[in-house]
Amino acid sequence: VSTQSTGASVCAMTGLSYSVIARTSPVTILAEVLNSNANKRRNPPLVARKLLKVLDASKDVKMSYQHQGAVFHYLVKDGLVLMCLSPEGFPRRSAFLFLSQLQKHFNGVFEDTWRSAGELAMDEKFHGTMIGLLEKYSDPSTAHAKPPPPPEQQAPAPAKSPEQAMEEKEEPPKQSPPCALKSDSGSAGLPAGVACPQGDPMGGSELRIQTLEMELRELKAASSAKIQILSEEFRALSSDSQDRLQTSQALLVTAESRVRELEAEACLLYTSPSPRDS
Repeated sequence: VSTQSTGASVCAMTGLSYSVIARTSPVTILAEVLNSNANKRRNPPLVARKLLKVLDASKDVKMSYQHQGAVFHYLVKDGLVLMCLSPEGFPRRSAFLFLSQLQKHFNGVFEDTWRSAGELAMDEKFHGTMIGLLEKYSDPSTAHAKPPPPPEQQAPAPAKSPEQAMEEKEEPPKQSPPCALKSDSGSAGLPAGVACPQGDPMGGSELRIQTLEMELRELKAASSAKIQILSEEFRALSSDSQDRLQTSQALLVTAESRVRELEAEACLLYTSPSPRDS
């Protein structure tokens, strides 16, 4: 079912409450789904359109933008923007799994025809798929693979032959990989006599640094988008206030002119001779 105001399809579910597929320059909504239980006071379609006007679709990114107790997650892939809305406590991983699957299905159906498509050109054909994916990924427990069964439910390992047991017994122990950097006194960055940890000693730190850098970029992008949205709202309020001020000034001028007219009429009444005097 498509609403008249936004063309968004409505479905009853919890978790993910809104999703839109669009391209920018200019902003064109290709397909849109709005949950019937979504908080209409937040007006997700309006906020999404403001975000689409300011986000950079020239780079493939994954970003999250917090707004009034909810979070807009969006994925940019080859110029195509896929966005969804979730509550603050909703798992971010589930939101981006939904967007990744949405992008996969969308490209599988329409390929590159979306690049020249008009407003809501894919909405009618694709809204059923969007609703199905929203329903699936709104419940994080069903969106991910089930955990392995407990040990007592797992099938026992097959018995090993004597030859296999001898081969495992004779296999030399695996050596830990060397440190990435070493000095005469010990490992790089470690005091003398302290050995490198098992495995890649720098891998965890590098991964953590990359994660922090990505989060920092997301925060900067979200802050920039928030500033631009607030600036637009401020300009709209300023323009509205200016219009009201001009209207008030015009009414004041009209009122002052009317007062002068009444004063002139009163003077004429006082200065004109009465019928008795004539």
